[in-house]
Amino acid sequence: EDANKRLAATWYSGTSYTIDLKMTGNAYHQLALYCIDWDTTSRAQTVQLIDGTTGKVLDTRQVANFHNGIYLVWKVSGHVVIKLTRTAGYNAVASGLFLD
Repeated sequence: EDANKRLAATWYSGTSYTIDLKMTGNAYHQLALYCIDWDTTSRAQTVQLIDGTTGKVLDTRQVANFHNGIYLVWKVSGHVVIKLTRTAGYNAVASGLFLD
């Protein structure tokens, strides 16, 4: 593996944003969201997992002190929305989304 070909990327917003996932079939999948505070230690955010059909909040997590990175993991099926909301620092951020 060539370390010179790696890329650091992020989705971000100064307020909040959503990631909308629509999976077909009834199978459950492991969903992982990777959050890392690359440039500070002061970011904090709320991450909500929402039923995309009903709008019901399925899970809420407070994320802070994630300068070394953190994975949030759920078992999901159907239509789900991840909402990230800045609660401290510059913005709300996520750097990876993994679905199995």
